[in-house]
Amino acid sequence: GVPVVGIKANKKNLSSVAISPDKKLLATSGLGDDIQLWSLPAGEHVMTLSGHKTAVWSLKFLEGGSQLLSMGYEGTIKLWDILTGEVIKTIDLNTSNAPGKLGVRGLVFSPDQTLVAFFMESAVEVWAFADWTLQQKLLITTKSVSAAAFSPDGRWFAVGGADRKIRIFER
Repeated sequence: GVPVVGIKANKKNLSSVAISPDKKLLATSGLGDDIQLWSLPAGEHVMTLSGHKTAVWSLKFLEGGSQLLSMGYEGTIKLWDILTGEVIKTIDLNTSNAPGKLGVRGLVFSPDQTLVAFFMESAVEVWAFADWTLQQKLLITTKSVSAAAFSPDGRWFAVGGADRKIRIFER
């Protein structure tokens, strides 16, 4: 199709985009410390969220679009209130009891948003989102896990990595 609007979203490389469930907001991030929010379909800048360092790798709208989850290169996850632009919660992935510890490369949520899977070097950890308890650790034989996805019903979990293999697990 033909683009509705073109947005120069970030000063440097773009690494993640997310569209709110009501399709009225676009969140963008990349190299740099900030997350940008844009109105849709007009593409007008709405807000800048600042708090990460170096880069923001992942974005995900939650709670019907009223919250935005971001994962930064420095090893923190931030949960943002989209109305105020304030941080609701910060989780440091570098602490001993946090998901993934060092080396988290990305995250995906289960369709019902109760589980979040963190993929990293040679492993995937599945955590309960409500209380951050580890539910499952999957050891993967490839050094670099670079993609993961839940099936729409949450029954299956697929993982892809540097060895060009897809592994499918039953939940």
